[in-house]
Amino acid sequence: MFVIFARYQIVTKLLLTLVLLPLMRLMNRALLAASGMNMLTSSDFAHYFVSPAGISMLVLSLLVAGLISGVDLFAFVHLSVAYRERDEKLSIGKAWLLGVKDTRRYVSPSGLLVLLFIVILMPILGFGFSSAATSWLHIPNFISSVIDATPLYLLIYLTVFLVSLWLSLRHIFVLHEVVDAQVSMREALRSSRRLTRHHVGTLLWRSLLQELRYMLVWLAFFIPTMALYIGGTFLTYRVGWMGVEASELSVMLFAAEFYSLASLIFTPWLVDILTRLRIRFVSEAQQAGNLSISQDYQPFKSPARHKVFSPARIAAMLLATLAAFTLNSAFSAVVVSSPQTFITMRNTKVYAHRAGGDLGPENTIEGMLAAYKAHAYGSEIDVQRTKDGAYVLNHDDTFARVAGVNRRVSDMTLSEIKKLRVENLLLDSQDNPNAVKYASVPTAREFLSAARGKMHVLLELKGPTANRKMADDMVSLVCELHMQKEVTLIGLDYQLISYVNTHYPDINTGFLYYYSFGDIEDAKAKTLIMEEGMANEDQLDVIHSAHRQAFVWTVNTNDSMDRFSFSSADAMITDYPVQALDSVWEAHHASTFEKLVGSLFVTLFY
Repeated sequence: MFVIFARYQIVTKLLLTLVLLPLMRLMNRALLAASGMNMLTSSDFAHYFVSPAGISMLVLSLLVAGLISGVDLFAFVHLSVAYRERDEKLSIGKAWLLGVKDTRRYVSPSGLLVLLFIVILMPILGFGFSSAATSWLHIPNFISSVIDATPLYLLIYLTVFLVSLWLSLRHIFVLHEVVDAQVSMREALRSSRRLTRHHVGTLLWRSLLQELRYMLVWLAFFIPTMALYIGGTFLTYRVGWMGVEASELSVMLFAAEFYSLASLIFTPWLVDILTRLRIRFVSEAQQAGNLSISQDYQPFKSPARHKVFSPARIAAMLLATLAAFTLNSAFSAVVVSSPQTFITMRNTKVYAHRAGGDLGPENTIEGMLAAYKAHAYGSEIDVQRTKDGAYVLNHDDTFARVAGVNRRVSDMTLSEIKKLRVENLLLDSQDNPNAVKYASVPTAREFLSAARGKMHVLLELKGPTANRKMADDMVSLVCELHMQKEVTLIGLDYQLISYVNTHYPDINTGFLYYYSFGDIEDAKAKTLIMEEGMANEDQLDVIHSAHRQAFVWTVNTNDSMDRFSFSSADAMITDYPVQALDSVWEAHHASTFEKLVGSLFVTLFY
């Protein structure tokens, strides 16, 4: 089964990468050009996706993503059912054509709901099936952090997650019902509910047992294969064909490749688990004479059993290992011989998010000073305008979260705001014993005056009062304080940042975005600040080729900090500046070989 799924995934994903996705990009670029645009970012969503071209792009993208995922899932079911029930091995072409044929079942209200649930809701919630066409669907970290920090949002998310999980378990066999019984999607949903009515707990338990069994099978393949691979590298080292570093890199690459292959097989693996569970459930229902379940099914053959380690499989494993060893060893030898050519990492700067990150109450002078003492390079803040025209620092529209006052910034006067006390919601006294607990709300002038000569400031034009007047006023303030080289005006509103960039060429500008398509390097901003899910070395290279700076936000996990410390990102914005600084320090004090490995893995696997 593993070989069948691996062959299907490799062939179809190559076609997807080399043919279908490039065609999709060309079509979407044509639609953009028809609207007089050369790029689409998160700033343009509201007006673009109500235009004819935007609606066409959205419908086309969802349709293609849905079809790719839908065809793949049906093909996986066909491959699994044929193998487990009929002891038949379908060809890649036949399985794909059967998958295409069955997608007609989606053309109904029930089918559309199933498709949307599988290819959109499940990836966003982070469980169930995954597909190359929907891998970009996820909750961005800057949104998930808000959910985690807000009890109401977290309760809503958990409720949606649990309800969706329960619905997915009750309807887990819907695609199998369509394939095996050739019924409509509506009838397949009913059949799945009948089959799982008393089996939800059993389904979970047996699924876990089957997954454990599959993991043991993977380990049974991986351990001897890795031992064989390491033995080969040791032999080539002993005879002088490879050095120590090239041998180590070759082994690391093989382990990463093995993991990537396991990830590629994960979704069809789940489908195969469900096929076998369904066979058991139907067989048990038939033996029990439960006609309410069995009346829609034909008797099943016993699932065919095959040797896991047959001579053919062992030979194929040896050949695949030899091929990987040859390619990895040649690549490693070339790379290690000229490491500086492949080391892409820069001296990544660390900016404390919302003034000081977890070192102080957000958007306060105390937070900024704590970040300065920790040796952060800069500080990111959010500026809004008050009812009486003053400019103060706050992220949300109201002070409810940070100060317990549910009033909008624009509805309060400066004197009212000055009475508030902002709480450090990220405080961890064990990790940061010197962190500040409470502070007052500063004005933009007060903050910039305190930061002058200490920190570079990313000043975000924030909230409903962010307009050209705010931009003009902030430019005037920056010039008055002679901080043109110490402040960058940033924002999520591309038109506003473009206005500043055009009318004030001596002011540093930065555009924040969490999605982009097209020629982002042509954006009218000196710095491009992307959400970490968008950041990869290809994107960073494009931005640097256009002589722009590339920043990443909000980098809060240790894995992400390590990743961007070895990347070519110019800076990372984080809620945890101390940990990020430690990560950057360790990366830049690593050996040349460690820098090479870090840069390569960031480039190849992200």
